[in-house]
Amino acid sequence: MLSKKQQNRLYRIKDRKLALFKLGNQCVHCQIRDLDVLQFDHINPIRRKNDNLRRDSGDNLVRKIMKADFNEISQEIQILCANCHMKKSNQENSDGFASDEAIRDEVKKNGLQLDWLEDVT
Repeated sequence: MLSKKQQNRLYRIKDRKLALFKLGNQCVHCQIRDLDVLQFDHINPIRRKNDNLRRDSGDNLVRKIMKADFNEISQEIQILCANCHMKKSNQENSDGFASDEAIRDEVKKNGLQLDWLEDVT
């Protein structure tokens, strides 16, 4: 017999999988279909100061996807694999701060030589 905690965990996993299937069940960038690495991504990022952060994350986000009309929710939420999600988030958060060009300039300014930097150019 499963405990209440174990039952709730199984329901959350099932609901997450159903929400992934509703949104296409693959990364919109690289088309990977591995459920273990697929994540929900806000197309227009929610900033930490926003009140909607708690309402639009975790189990609440899964419930929102399940209740919403596909055409509406697909304008707000997309599926990305962990790698594509990290790349998108880094790009959104860096605003050029950690761009290849900024790193290259910092390296030159400090007189450092990094071989891998030549591959980026």
